[in-house]
Amino acid sequence: MMTNDPFARFEIEHLSSQSINLFLTNLPLFIIRYLYKYKNPTNAAMIRGSLTDKFIGSALRYQWDVDLKSWERTAPNYSVKDLQERANKYFDAEIDDENFEDTPEKIQTEKDNLNKYIELGVPFYRSLGDPVSYQKKVSLDFDELSI
Repeated sequence: MMTNDPFARFEIEHLSSQSINLFLTNLPLFIIRYLYKYKNPTNAAMIRGSLTDKFIGSALRYQWDVDLKSWERTAPNYSVKDLQERANKYFDAEIDDENFEDTPEKIQTEKDNLNKYIELGVPFYRSLGDPVSYQKKVSLDFDELSI
C-alpha cells in the first residue's frame, strides 16, 4: 500500500542543510539523489578538498550566492579558528549525509587535514591580496555524454 507521506515513501529520514540547498538550487539533481537514491562516488578526501576550497574562499570574502548561483564578494572577515570550526561542522554533516567505505581513521585523518589546510592556506592566500575571481562551474558536453 502506498503511503501519502513522501518521506516514508522515498525512505528519507532527515534533510540536511546541503540537501535542502540542493532542492532549492537544482531540483532535478535533488530528485535523482534523494528520490532515486543515485549518488556520485565520494569519499572523505573529496569532501575535505571541497570544504578547504569553500572555507579558504570564505577567508578571501567570497560566498556562494544561492539566488545568483555564483560566488560573490561578501563583507564578513572570519578568523582562521572560526573558519576551522565552521568547516568541521560542515564536514561532520557531509559525513553523516553520505555512506563511505572509508574507515573511521581515514575520515578523522581527512578532518585533521581540513584544519591544517585552512590553518596554512588562509594566511597564504590572504597575503596574495584580493583574488581576480573565484572558482566557477565548468561543464563539458560531448554529444550525449555530459561531464
